[in-house]
Amino acid sequence: MANKKPKTEHLTTFADMPKQELKEIAAKGGKAKAEVEQKRKTLREQLMVLLETSTGGNSTNNELISVALISRALNGDVRAFEVIRDTIGEKPANKIEASVDNSPPPKIVLEVVKGNRGVDNAKTTGSI
Repeated sequence: MANKKPKTEHLTTFADMPKQELKEIAAKGGKAKAEVEQKRKTLREQLMVLLETSTGGNSTNNELISVALISRALNGDVRAFEVIRDTIGEKPANKIEASVDNSPPPKIVLEVVKGNRGVDNAKTTGSI
């Protein structure tokens, strides 16, 4: 069976494209990114307004949500406790400790030794 040519032969890499075409693609990507960021900003702004809105009493939605979250934590909801802890800035950090040793890696020497029946055995010396 003969090798078939890949179906990607009509594709062009960025390196092969004219500079003007690359600029157009980059501009389209930049515009799309700006639109997505604007939508995210709008949602964030809407949520902030709603959280600051009063519910008819003296409390804002933000305060009522906080009270409900604390109530759930007091009733044993561990996830609610974690949200409160993380929100007030007491989230435990994941620590990874590493040390760097600047010494060169160990040398491993392979030595071929003839065995009893003419079979070669590899023998290593050195330590890892």
